[in-house]
Amino acid sequence: MADSPTSLAATWVHVDPLTVSSSWARIEDLYSSLLCREGDSTHGTDCSCPKLRRHYGPKLHKCHYFSCPLQRHGLETQGQCVSHMKNHCRPWKCSVAGCDFTVIGFETYAGLEQHRWRLHRVVRENAVSQPSMMDDEALYPLLYELVESGDVDELEAVWTTCRPMVNEATTAELVSMAAGEGSLPIVQLLLEWDNEKQEPRNGTIKFGGVIHDALQSGNPELARWILEKATAWGCERAGRYRDAVVAVLKSDSADIFELWQEIVTSAAHNSSYIMQELLEKTVLSTAKRFPDQEMLTFGIWTKLSSMGRLRPSDLGRALTNVAQTTCSIEQARVLLALGAPIDHPREPDGGRGYTALLWASKKTSEEAAHFMKFLLLEGADPHIWFGQATPSKEEGARRIETWLNMTWDQLVVWAGRQRERRQRELQEP
Repeated sequence: MADSPTSLAATWVHVDPLTVSSSWARIEDLYSSLLCREGDSTHGTDCSCPKLRRHYGPKLHKCHYFSCPLQRHGLETQGQCVSHMKNHCRPWKCSVAGCDFTVIGFETYAGLEQHRWRLHRVVRENAVSQPSMMDDEALYPLLYELVESGDVDELEAVWTTCRPMVNEATTAELVSMAAGEGSLPIVQLLLEWDNEKQEPRNGTIKFGGVIHDALQSGNPELARWILEKATAWGCERAGRYRDAVVAVLKSDSADIFELWQEIVTSAAHNSSYIMQELLEKTVLSTAKRFPDQEMLTFGIWTKLSSMGRLRPSDLGRALTNVAQTTCSIEQARVLLALGAPIDHPREPDGGRGYTALLWASKKTSEEAAHFMKFLLLEGADPHIWFGQATPSKEEGARRIETWLNMTWDQLVVWAGRQRERRQRELQEP
């Protein structure tokens, strides 16, 4: 007589779970023994992997934890499987009674130490007062976690004692991280500003990058503080300030720009280094990529020029920079309107060197062709030469007909007639 459902159920209930576990363990051992031991990509001649793939699919390496979905689905390589199973084995347990992590535990000792420092500081008071007892494996993850989470109070509590243990490169990375997170208090704590030299004490810090990260964070308080520091920093040495200007332009924010304009036009930052960087090649190129910011830049040029802080020679040099980089008629028009000598450096001081027209004549692009046409219409001297270079002999001038449908000589004659006609119109009543 066949067994009834009740008797079958009773039979199942009385199966010894230890027998099931031991049987499953033997199956796991047998299965594992069939997998190649030579590596994940190299297989022997008597390899069983092809047969196993036909039955179990491409992911042969199974998690050994019975309740894990990857026990059935598997992973592609043994290395992946080993790494995965570490998630099931969390040997580092919290010792504080009542804490959930006395059971759950952590995968690494560093994770346990972070947990203790953040949640059980009262219990570990002695350890907190002696952070030197921690090794780098625990200390560095803790500092990164505190900066990322913006935990100013706890970072201040440990930083004074931890600081001698942290190398300069790590500190620099933490500063950049704090700037990107938009945390003014943490940046102020970690940056360690030298007020006498107007620069970070840590020479490893890439301050231009910190400025960029701070402005991109969108925190106006941090933006004001970092721009004040950056402008003071730029006043001390040539070439420094362009990073700050470029960062402002790339922020693409009218609020940041307005804040920066207030700072850069203040009497406290009247430095020739600052003025030079406002007209530098990288700044001109970056401004052209952000039209709204470029228009605001023109406003700063105008204000500084009205204050007497941009000299004609500065504006003339800027015009030659435009010719070497953007060939922007808009930029050149503003500079000329502010008093840039069109044949700088030849006028007004009679210097020597390449004029804007000479620089542009070396280029063969359409932008350069129209830029040369603009300069000639504005009165640039087409006959000025320097060394062996003269505009008419340069490649851009020789190929200008490609873009303007007239040769260089024809363009020079046409531009001269246009200037004469405009002059007559101005003189007519």
